[in-house]
Order: sequence, then structure tokens, then C-alpha cells
Amino acid sequence: MFLKFFAGITGCLLVSNLFSFSNGLLPFGATPGVNGVYRGLWAVFDNPAGIAQEKNFTAGASYQSRFLLQQLSTKALALVMPAGNVGGFGFGYQQFGYELYREQRVCALYSRSFGTIVSAGIRFEYLSMRFGDTYGKTGMFTGSAGVIAKVTDELRVGVSIFNPQRVKFSENGDERYEAVMLAALSWNFENETELAVGLSKGGNNKAIVQCGIRYEVSPKFLLHAGLSNGVEPFSFGYTFQLAKMEIGMASGYHQLLGFSPRLTLIFKNK
Repeated sequence: MFLKFFAGITGCLLVSNLFSFSNGLLPFGATPGVNGVYRGLWAVFDNPAGIAQEKNFTAGASYQSRFLLQQLSTKALALVMPAGNVGGFGFGYQQFGYELYREQRVCALYSRSFGTIVSAGIRFEYLSMRFGDTYGKTGMFTGSAGVIAKVTDELRVGVSIFNPQRVKFSENGDERYEAVMLAALSWNFENETELAVGLSKGGNNKAIVQCGIRYEVSPKFLLHAGLSNGVEPFSFGYTFQLAKMEIGMASGYHQLLGFSPRLTLIFKNK
């Protein structure tokens, strides 16, 4: 029964991914809705406090094809290096777009735990945008900070802010990169299930609310799904652990624009 279910969900996700492998594979590791409180490798790009609990060297690569369009693809590389009682360090690289319009993000972060309740982190990043060969390139430095707190053994809350100083795109105008606030809480119950609710707000844009659930079928196999009022109203996928490797397959879905498949590979030196 389990093998049939596993084969079925893999088949569905592969069908939605087959059209997007022309530019490599493999983003995203967070359960939908928990970006503000997510703990693990992909917190490198979300709440920097989320890497404080990592005890092993971890590295990963990811790829997403938004609506099966190569021009809207996102590639990412990340790694986390724990430093014992001092905390942990993380590094990340992210790229969105194609040759005529490309956004890039390079970041370095530091995070540590303060006792068993609170974790905090800070991230420094360089953002760049390139507009083909005609309009050139612009770049800027900014930062982020975040906190995650364990309220009880089952309940966690997290808050982070990206680019609080709203850096300018260039010195020639007053256009600015918007600040983004993330907040979330997660509730772990029955030891196998995590329910999370998240909120993100940037600039004058509407607030994005997400709700996600993650279910541990076995210690090596996780299912997750989410709902949102954002670009991808529905998302679903799974994560499978094989020795020191973690393989994730997922897809967002928009009822008019279609699927946004994503793949992740993570190596953890346990």
C-alpha cells in the first residue's frame, strides 16, 4: 500500500517537472507557511535564526520553475557550518530570471541559541539586478535579522525582517528595495505532525497569509501541503531521506497559470 502511494505521488510530481529540466534541476526546503519559523538549511534565505539548531555541516542545491517557464526559474545553493557553542554560520547564493533580466542574491549569516528557548540570527547580503545588455546592472548591500522562540515543547514562534533600511536601487533615483516582514507560529502535535501559519508583508503590497502542514509518515519520509493567498494558492510535496542525502520534490499550483515544480537535494554530514 505504501509503495503504491509513494509511486503515485512521485509520478504526479514528475509529470509536472518533466518540462522544466532544460536548465538543470533542483528550491525550497521549507514546509509551506513556516518561512518565518522554519529551522534548517533553507532558513539561510528566510529567518536567519533558523540555522542555530543545525549540529552538522549541511549543503544543498535547489531549482524551481515558476509556472513551467524557464524565464521565471530560481536556482539556489546554500550551506551551513556549525561552530559548537559559538553558534553557526551560513552562506547562500540565489538566482532568478534569464539572460535579459536576472536577479542575484549572495548572503552570509550568523546565528546562535541563547539557552534552550531563544535563537537569533543576522544576515548580510548583496542584491543585484541586470537588465539585458542595454540597461546595465545595479547592486546594493543590505541585511536581515530574525528571532525564533520556543514557547512550549509543542509551540514555536518566529519573526524576521529583511532589508529594514529599504536600500535604493541606484544613486540616480529614489526607487527602493522594499522591506519584508515575516512572522509565523508552528504547533507540533502527536510527534509526527506540524501545523504552521505564516504571514509576510512587504511595502504597500497586500499581506500574504500561508497555512501549511507537514506529516511524518516514517522517520525518513515526510509529506507536506499548504494553502496561501499568494502567487501559489496550493502546494504539495514530500521529502525522502536516503543515508546522508535528503531529496525533496514539490510543486505549487495556480488554477489559471498551472504548476510551479521544485526539486531540492540536501547533503548532511551526520
